[in-house]
This record gives sequence, C-alpha cells and structure tokens, in this order.
Amino acid sequence: MTLSPMLPLFRVFAIVLTAAALLATSTATAQTRLHVDPAMVVSGDGFTWATAYKGIKSAITAAVANPAVTEIWVKEGTYYPGTTPYST
Repeated sequence: MTLSPMLPLFRVFAIVLTAAALLATSTATAQTRLHVDPAMVVSGDGFTWATAYKGIKSAITAAVANPAVTEIWVKEGTYYPGTTPYST
C-alpha cells in the first residue's frame, strides 16, 4: 500500500489553518482587554502594556464606548485622584 503524495501537503495545510485560527483567537482576545499603567508618559490606545492608558478614567471611558472590551488590567502603581470630581 502506497500513500498518496498529497497526504503530507494536507498535513501542512491543516497545521497552517490551525496556526491561523490560534493567531486570530489571540488577537481577538487582546482587543477585548485594556491596560492601564500610571508610569506611562503619554496615554496610548490601551490594547497592550506598551500602549497602555495612563489613567483609569480613560480606560473606563474607552470600555464603555467599546462593548467588546470585557477586562481592564491595571498595573501595580500609585494612582492619584484628579483635581475635580470624576477625574483620574
């Protein structure tokens, strides 16, 4: 019994599809989480630690505007209240 030459190609194709599905899942997950880091010099979009929001209020505002956001991760640090009510 000989194996078809297409069988190895089929396995490679299956591996590529699996990798693509895992990458798509991890990308979607990353965008449902926002990050806050008080040490940031400038606030970013909050989707990664490198682009984290500087304040909690910004992350909450973004989460309210984007129903896909399900988590806000807050980095250890000191958070100072703003000078007016409802500010960070």
